Amino acid sequence: MSSIFRRPVCIIIAAAAVSICIAGNAHAACIAPSFTYDVNATLRSCNDRLKEAALAGAERASLLVLRGRSLNVAGQRDAAIHDLDAALALEPDDPGALAARGWAALDEWDFATAEAIAAKLRAANPDNATAYDIAGVAAFDKKDYAAAKKLFDKCIALRPSDVVARYNRIVLYRVTGHHRAVIAEADALLALDAPDLDTLHSTLDKKRVTFRTQTRLQRALAIEALGVTADAEKAYADWVAVEPGAVSYGYRSAFHWRLSHYDEALSDLDKALADDPNFWLLHYGQGEVYLFTDRSEDAVRAYSRAIELNPEEGASYWRRAMAERRLHRDDDALHDALKAVATDRGLRARKIALLTKLGYLQLDPHDRHNPLPVLTEAVQACMLDEKCW
Repeated sequence: MSSIFRRPVCIIIAAAAVSICIAGNAHAACIAPSFTYDVNATLRSCNDRLKEAALAGAERASLLVLRGRSLNVAGQRDAAIHDLDAALALEPDDPGALAARGWAALDEWDFATAEAIAAKLRAANPDNATAYDIAGVAAFDKKDYAAAKKLFDKCIALRPSDVVARYNRIVLYRVTGHHRAVIAEADALLALDAPDLDTLHSTLDKKRVTFRTQTRLQRALAIEALGVTADAEKAYADWVAVEPGAVSYGYRSAFHWRLSHYDEALSDLDKALADDPNFWLLHYGQGEVYLFTDRSEDAVRAYSRAIELNPEEGASYWRRAMAERRLHRDDDALHDALKAVATDRGLRARKIALLTKLGYLQLDPHDRHNPLPVLTEAVQACMLDEKCW
């Protein structure tokens, strides 16, 4: 999670939305993933086509790639990789299939596979821009930011209108604290006559959004990071004016929350929920406002709805535990806190750091492979401490 209801410092880099062009009209409704496409309809259509016995070679491979990418969007990553590997077994040198497999490897944090694929693409064609983008994301995820910058620059030099690479460079600038560069890059990207800004998609806290939306958010966050509240207010207001909806209102609500302007935050959340009542982050945001305004029962209800909509997000369990602890529901609070660290690998790492700092946890070398048993004991002790957040 990008911790948008705290002060976000790291946004997951975009790695999944790369166009694959299919010649002709052979695939009917089995279309390449875009912002507006129906994932389930695409999967049904691809499934039907792939049952055809006469389908072979490049045509079968291209359908497997399309289905694999759709499965990845649907959260079925193992099945997606299976399809992409099957496509490569049929067409081992197909650049579209290789690129899709490279992005899938990055989704799995499998940097070795992603870098090997990028190298293979570059060996076949030194001017393959996508290969540099894949390698750039791998370098970014390994925190080799200098290498990532050079790779994104190379991709953009080869393909100046590459929306994904330009967005990835925006994220790189944000993570490395170059906020004015973020603003300049975002303005340049938004000014491009690039259909991919509105047709390609990425995910933002598990919601499918366009790269135009992502870029507007990054621009507002960068202006906020410069510390001039009036300018940040204007940036969020400008975004809401041109793109009113769950995302713009929801993330402006988070901005108000960070300023402790809780009434404004709730007002924006009401507008956001009217647009999309099933966006889990909005309910999480309500929980944050209620928790910090001592409305613990309301906070529990809001976090519970967030958990219903996104049970894989550990922060919702942890924050609900904080509200339950205030209500003296100690057993429920402990259960939720333990669920949080068991469910969410990212939150687990953050809580290991916190609990170590507070003195509740000391991991021995043999605990690092499976820290949950000793971490469980530390969480139980920490839940008795009001400072344990």
